[in-house]
Amino acid sequence: VLKYMSWGQMEKVWKKDTLKEEMIQGQAFAPFREPVPRLDFYPTYKKKPDRRYDFDDDPLQIANDQSLQSSNAGADRRRRLQDVYRTKFKVPFYKGGTVQDRLPSFTDRVLYYSLPTTKGQLTPESDIGIMNTQARVYKDCDNYGCIAHHLKGSDHSAVYCGFTLQCPLLAQCPPHEFDEKFTNADIYMFTIGLFTAILKKKKKIN
Repeated sequence: VLKYMSWGQMEKVWKKDTLKEEMIQGQAFAPFREPVPRLDFYPTYKKKPDRRYDFDDDPLQIANDQSLQSSNAGADRRRRLQDVYRTKFKVPFYKGGTVQDRLPSFTDRVLYYSLPTTKGQLTPESDIGIMNTQARVYKDCDNYGCIAHHLKGSDHSAVYCGFTLQCPLLAQCPPHEFDEKFTNADIYMFTIGLFTAILKKKKKIN
């Protein structure tokens, strides 16, 4: 996993994601969907709390820049990844006490679901970056990613996703309450009259 991440091959990392496999097979969150992640959506767990920095190198830049494909550059990225992720853990003594590998994983996700009658009204928005924390914008991706550098106190990274919600338009005047000749001016005068009556009643009570 660290090797794929260091070379910017995030599509290979996502192919090994167990949640996606379970959703495709209908074994978990069957009616839910997940937005298309940004290319720099790196695994969010398990990271070292209070780490000095985070890893968010641009996968496209790594793939297109020959200088970043050298063995030295790849080794440097793997070293930085080792500084960010906690890839070893010790099994409790009553289970053997051995030290085992821990794979970086996508434990923090955003899934969405709509009722059949409202399907299509809630959709992920295209990638636009977010509040200047993400300078890069990726084509054919949704505005769905993780936030690096800003929240380094946890062993997780925060995730975000932007959605577009289309609300159906409601009639201004419900037909069972207002006649067709009832204008907006009539409604306004009715509201003012009602408000005045309430104030007068309140004064009498006081």
